[in-house]
This record gives sequence, C-alpha cells and structure tokens, in this order.
Amino acid sequence: MYKYLILENYKIIALFFLLIPCKSYSQEKDLLLKGFIGKYFIVIHITYDINSRNQCEAEYYYKSQKKTISLDGEFSNNSIKLWGPISRWENDSTETFFLKPTINGKWEGYWKGNKNISVPVKLIPYDINSISHYFSRLTTVKELKKHEPYQYVLTSEISFKVVNTVCYEKNICFQVLHDELSDTYLFKMISGTNESSLVKINKTIDSLTFDAISMSLMPSSIGSFNANTSISYVNQSLIVLNTYADYDGGAHPDFSYTNYTIDIQNGEIIPAQKLLYFGEGSAPNSYSTAWNDYEENILIPSLENLFKQMNIDSLSIDECDYFSDYSNWNLNSWYPTKEGICLGAFFPRSNRACDNPCFTVLPYNLIRQYLNPKYIWPK
Repeated sequence: MYKYLILENYKIIALFFLLIPCKSYSQEKDLLLKGFIGKYFIVIHITYDINSRNQCEAEYYYKSQKKTISLDGEFSNNSIKLWGPISRWENDSTETFFLKPTINGKWEGYWKGNKNISVPVKLIPYDINSISHYFSRLTTVKELKKHEPYQYVLTSEISFKVVNTVCYEKNICFQVLHDELSDTYLFKMISGTNESSLVKINKTIDSLTFDAISMSLMPSSIGSFNANTSISYVNQSLIVLNTYADYDGGAHPDFSYTNYTIDIQNGEIIPAQKLLYFGEGSAPNSYSTAWNDYEENILIPSLENLFKQMNIDSLSIDECDYFSDYSNWNLNSWYPTKEGICLGAFFPRSNRACDNPCFTVLPYNLIRQYLNPKYIWPK
C-alpha cells in the first residue's frame, strides 16, 4: 500500500504553523501592536497570562525587513520583559524589550541590543480592519484575520507586480506576477476560457501560491523556508501547477515537490486517480477500502507491467531503489506533461534526493486507454 506521508507535504506544514493557536491559557492576554523602536516601524504580537507563571511569548517584524523574530518573556508587576531571538542553535539573547502599559491600550518602554545600546519603544493597538489584503477572498486568509491577526498583518505586506505574460495553445495566457517580500511568483490566467472559469482557476492558483508565501515568511528562528510555484504544462482542459519548497532546518534540511493538476473548466484540483485509472468504472476515493484493494491488486501490477515495457523496471540510480518497494510511487506526485503522465516517486527524508526521477514518464501511447476521456490529451 502507498505511504501517504502527509506531514512531509509543505502545504500541510505551512498551514500547521499558521493556523495552530498560541498557548491556550485560562486568562490569556493577546496584544497586537504597532509602533516604533527608535525610528524603525514594527508590528508585534504578544501573548501572556498572569496565572501561568507569568510566562510570555512574542513575535514581531520590522517594516523594512518583514521577517518574523520570535521572543520569550515574562509578565511581572504590570510590565513585560521580552528577550530573544529564540533559537535551537543559540542560547544567548541578542535583544531585550522592556514594556509598560500607559493609556488607551498603548505600551512604552525601551529596547536593548547586545551592544547594550537602549532605544525607546512606543506602541499602540493595531486595528487590522484598516488593512487591505491581496488574498482577502481566500478562506484561509479570512480565518487568519479571525484567529491569527499577526499572520494576517504580515502576509498583507505582499505586493505583486506584473513582470511578464506567457501564452500557450488556444490563446491560454497568464500574467506572471512577482512579490519581492517573499520572492514568490503568482500566475494569473487572463484568457483561454470563460470569465466564470477564470475566476475559479485564479482562486485555486491564489490559494496554492498563498501557501507557498506563508512558508517563505515563517519565523527565521525555526529555520529558513523557501517556496515557490511554476506552471509546467497547459492544454485546453488542464493546467499543471508545480510547487517547490525547501527548509534548511539546521541539522535536518528537507525539500519537497508537489504537483497540482487543475481542471480548466471549473478550477478544481484533479486527483491523480481521476486522470489515470487502470480499473473499471469510476476510481474509488483515496484511503477507502476499495482504493486499498485497487492499489494492491490492479495499480501496482499495472505499473510493474508498464515499467517492464519501458525497460526501466530494474533501473537503479545513485543508490535509489525505485522498484523493490512500489509504495514509493505516491499518487500525490503524478501529473501530466506533453510526453505522458509523470510518476513522481516519494521517499522518506533520508532518501529525499531520490524523489521525482526524470525517467518515469508513462508515454501516452502506452496508457491512452486508461486516461480519463473527459480531458484532452496529446496525440
């Protein structure tokens, strides 16, 4: 059976960090403030609880840098002390905040760096209702606004500029936009289908791109994240959007590729088994008993037979054992190309370099009878 290593998928990891709430205390105070450290504008989010050993946490970013810095701290005598950055690899704090409340929700104090230089700090409550957000129509962003206002503010700093236009067959064209903050590209479909479909397609692409951006803006204290999107294949019925993410992770770096096939008529992501199915009738849903039976009795034997026809069933490259365990051929990495359906193998982190071998594209002439006739396929 296939190993669905969901937690390896960068999208799930990104959403986990974005949406999981901070520590849940009985009387937690949650502050979202904006203001200045000296002349430098910052946005800071502080949580603390007087009934939990006065523990305190914070995260903030400079307007000029927009990279989150995480802090520990304590609440005592109606004042807050914060220190950090928090790091798994460094024990020494490089900066400290000392803050006290004044009036109308304002806080004042000073910031001290590792050179013992003190700078005044003045902060006021941040009304996020005054913020416009490029991705405001996405459900994920609406949830951020409700439950994670700091992340909502941080991601609102995104600003895309059109850098190019690319066109494919049948006048299917995309604007290519770039955001300097996250160094992420966004593709906006502008022609090639009706207006209703354009709206649905662009919402799907926006959602996948926002996940990549969220990854890129994660706190530097837990490692450096980078993620991006690209389009690898387009025809009259399908769009293939590829996402790549990497994480330096200190002693445990990682990277991943995820591929999404989008229906050009309704903007929905098409599961791999709805594209290529070796059974009869409709493909069963993933994770179901029927799917497990299909996988074991039909899918894996079919792949074995195809790999033999392609003379690659015993191929081994750089110690990557592709064919003794067919559970590595994860459907989440399958996607159409001009030449055929690319099967992207998926390995545990220790063998991540073996992912997505370039030789496993099933030619259309070998699999045409198993392709979904709803979609247009190359001759």
